Amino acid sequence: HARTFTLASYFLPARKRRAAFAFYAFCREADDIVDSGGRSDRPSVVKALRAHRHDLVEALDGRPSGPVFRELRWATREFSIPGSTLFELLDGVARDVDPETYETWDDLENYCEGVASTVGVMCAHVFGVPGGHADLEIASEHARTLGVAMQLTNILRDVGEDACNGRCYLPSDELRRFSSERSAVLECNSLAGPPR
Repeated sequence: HARTFTLASYFLPARKRRAAFAFYAFCREADDIVDSGGRSDRPSVVKALRAHRHDLVEALDGRPSGPVFRELRWATREFSIPGSTLFELLDGVARDVDPETYETWDDLENYCEGVASTVGVMCAHVFGVPGGHADLEIASEHARTLGVAMQLTNILRDVGEDACNGRCYLPSDELRRFSSERSAVLECNSLAGPPR
């Protein structure tokens, strides 16, 4: 799924690469669950997300169900990743099951925190921060900020694709500033045109 991720991972030592793959696979599966059902199969998506959450609970309790959760358990223990970060990611991804309307940039930032800042925190733990726990906390806050920036970039890049999937992440107050509204974005077929 991620050519750039794969290339970048080769620069990590084997132990850290293994952990990065584990977190990537966990996040990818959660994202794929939400994207797989589209707009028409909400009950199946909700059920699959619940199962993914249950598998996470089991893995963190020492009963992983399959290779992804086995590796995830190893990585969380090896790099002291708080379980709450993984659950925060699942909560963020679950918000896409029933696409929300974000009124302000602050509302959108809250969504970005869940789906992207959590990944930054995982990376900070895996990559390592010299200097101890206090420095890791500082680095994690910077990683959260970078996660928001990267997710906002994703959102701006994928406006058309998201519209085809019934999603518009652009804040309503920002759209109004430019005499537009969410429905106009969702109904604009030209946004879903070629990537260029």
